[in-house]
Amino acid sequence: MMGLNEIGGAETRYGSAQLSISGSPTQVIRIDGDVDLANAYDIDNRVSAAYRPDIDHVVVDLGGTTYLDSVGLAMLVRLSSRLAAARTSVIMVAPPESVAHRVIALSGLVFELALRSEWTPTLCQVGQLRPRDAQSWMVSSRGV
Repeated sequence: MMGLNEIGGAETRYGSAQLSISGSPTQVIRIDGDVDLANAYDIDNRVSAAYRPDIDHVVVDLGGTTYLDSVGLAMLVRLSSRLAAARTSVIMVAPPESVAHRVIALSGLVFELALRSEWTPTLCQVGQLRPRDAQSWMVSSRGV
């Protein structure tokens, strides 16, 4: 099921997860619900398809993620790796008490996934995220 949200981005439901993607040059990806073996591949493909060369920064909002298994965690690592290869900055945002924050912290991937407890648009404006200078992005989710 797909529709337009109030910001003009796409909302898509994958099993028990809802994905919304909006914004440019900072793209905000919000994942609500469970991210697991049943839907991680579809979410990864949808996020890859939504990436455009004019995107400078990507913020993955995991505050509403209620479950994150190892497949979902691997999907986040692949996403982060592809964006890094394209020189597009990416941060994962999840409040300290959230499921996603705890899973990422326990996995030891806090720094690799650039996990933050909160995010404001000024982070991109004041240079706390790396600027992007690549013009294309690898869409393939395999091999990373």
